[in-house]
Amino acid sequence: MDLKKARKEAGMTQKQLGEHAGMSKNYIYRVENNKRPLSHSLRVRLTHAIEKFKKSNLVK
Repeated sequence: MDLKKARKEAGMTQKQLGEHAGMSKNYIYRVENNKRPLSHSLRVRLTHAIEKFKKSNLVK
């Protein structure tokens, strides 16, 4: 999964993704830039946060 691409396609900032996933903007930056590993559980957590954000924007 290309996290940065998925986040941008959802129209999210790193800060928004961090808030929805319960982590800092800096951590999101590090994951996107391969400075932190993207484990399976983290991938699931971030994907869920992106999907939830996209659904909430459809309702508006």
